[in-house]
Amino acid sequence: MKLATGKSLVDEKAQSVRNAMEVARVARFHQKRLTATMKFMEHVLERFDEEKHGLSHFCWADANAWTSDQLNATIIHMQISAKVLSMKEGLVPQMLKVLMDAGFDATSTNDYTSEWSGYRTYKLQRLASEAQAGIIVEFVATPVKSEAATCRKVQTGVEMKEVPVWKLECEDATPAEIEAAV
Repeated sequence: MKLATGKSLVDEKAQSVRNAMEVARVARFHQKRLTATMKFMEHVLERFDEEKHGLSHFCWADANAWTSDQLNATIIHMQISAKVLSMKEGLVPQMLKVLMDAGFDATSTNDYTSEWSGYRTYKLQRLASEAQAGIIVEFVATPVKSEAATCRKVQTGVEMKEVPVWKLECEDATPAEIEAAV
């Protein structure tokens, strides 16, 4: 068995650092676009009061140092979450309209349900421009009441799975067998 050398382990770590520095360089290069994009998003979302609408959010930026497409080298990801009374009225259509009026395209929706909860994620995207980075927004709407008339979690069946269960059964070598193995 050939193990890595101390030098190869250090070289591997140094390459990781160089990659991270390159990503930071790209992000710094696009800092004005990232700043302009965040100001744009603040303006778009200013009509929604976080406390009043029960919103929470977090965002992060991706910087791709290995793309030839410099316009899309940086993308801001934002996730906005809210508990809602309806998917049909109120906050959900208002948020979608505000984002689409601001140039976002709806790209997908995804539902998640379990025995304990359920929510719908609306994914929207706005392409990059010379002045702004691209933006991907995921709006996660969780119904407050699971029995609301316009949106409710419904059990559609029961799934029974037969799952194999395994264990390892081995005879251990005796001390005499271990001594003889060398």
